Amino acid sequence: MTARRSSEDINRPSLDLHGIAQDRIEAHLEQFLHRSRVGRHRQVEVITGRGASNHSGSPVLRKKVVAWLDKNKSRIGLVQKQVTNQGGALLLDLAPLS
Repeated sequence: MTARRSSEDINRPSLDLHGIAQDRIEAHLEQFLHRSRVGRHRQVEVITGRGASNHSGSPVLRKKVVAWLDKNKSRIGLVQKQVTNQGGALLLDLAPLS
């Protein structure tokens, strides 16, 4: 049995970073967050995966994304972040554009 998604979940913009080259992740994130704020979205989801399939078994991609978000927090309008989907995604709250 799968959990039902609310209409809020369905309408939330989402970026899946699986399969994107490591050197392109930051550009994809920046473009996605900018478009989301311009589109007046206050919450978005960034899917990183749990990292279970890599050799170390640790979430390398999520660590890279979280580090970039923390470094660019004020510039990208990040208000808050939380891990969701059993660790496979980040839910980001964004400040409105002024």
